[in-house]
Amino acid sequence: MSTQDVGGRVRDMARAARAVAVSAAENALETVVAELMKVVDDDDDRLPVVLSQDPKHPGAPARPIDAMAQTAVRRGAESAIEERDAVFSGRVSQICYVGEESGSQTQLIRPGTLVVRSDPLDGTSNAVNLLQGYCSVVTVDYIDIPGKRGRHLGGAILGGDIDISWEQWSRRSQTGDGYHNALGRVYVRSVRLRTEWRAAEVSQEYRVMANMASVAASESRFRELEAYREAAFAAGGIVYHLAGNPFCAALLFGEVGSFVEIKDVTLHDSAYLIPHWLLGGATEGLDGSPLNYIDLYEENIANFDVSAKPVPPFVAFYGRQNPFSVVGEGREARRIASAKDRIFER
Repeated sequence: MSTQDVGGRVRDMARAARAVAVSAAENALETVVAELMKVVDDDDDRLPVVLSQDPKHPGAPARPIDAMAQTAVRRGAESAIEERDAVFSGRVSQICYVGEESGSQTQLIRPGTLVVRSDPLDGTSNAVNLLQGYCSVVTVDYIDIPGKRGRHLGGAILGGDIDISWEQWSRRSQTGDGYHNALGRVYVRSVRLRTEWRAAEVSQEYRVMANMASVAASESRFRELEAYREAAFAAGGIVYHLAGNPFCAALLFGEVGSFVEIKDVTLHDSAYLIPHWLLGGATEGLDGSPLNYIDLYEENIANFDVSAKPVPPFVAFYGRQNPFSVVGEGREARRIASAKDRIFER
């Protein structure tokens, strides 16, 4: 499948990939909610569960609910792939399932490999403690020729009141500079309102550029974000210490102007940057340098190491200027004396 083929086969594959991602994520969420609801079940006679966990599993220790959700992802993906056999037949020779709960994998990659990458329960601590603030994220990619760059096709981030899904078929540069023109479509739906998927557009009219979000669950993360919080507060903004995939809709459609990530992260933890890009958003490193996320993502499609964190710290934002470009200058001192004058320019 030519990476320059932006019609026909690529578009068909992208549409099918989005459906696979949605089915997989839906199945995972149903399993998660069912497990969470068992806390009120008086007749819980389940046998003890022993969880075999990859020692390189990042973040908080996995729980049985994570493994159950991972199994559900595979079930949902397989069902959707079977339903779309007309699209995948003759193009897909095998399917590789990659996920935080799947552990490190040594896999044979054949021509025509479909990669289903997932974090079926992103925000486990939020789920079991708060019963909210979590999601299921699934992305689908295609490796036409082993050893060559893969192609991202589509994905889904489901959870909360607004679900996000997307398909991507952008044309790529022949010069090797990583340039992509953003050809794709983002869809939204509300399970609460029982709305069907509809194509999304972003209105900047009501976006508050001073509002920011960033994960700060640990003391070290909270301290490292001090300069960014000060800059946001100086501009009259609000700071939310919840970000990433569970907070994706806030960046895409809410009044949150930017996400700040101060640590290296995995592909599945930063998947929301793909719909952000497709809707015209920008991403830069903390030093203000451009960050081509889709290029970085596709370079690492065949990297199945659960501990791999190829995505460097970044600011994802809308508008013409990175609202934290001042903070990024001289990161050692992190002084923001001129923030009020220069930050959050439209």
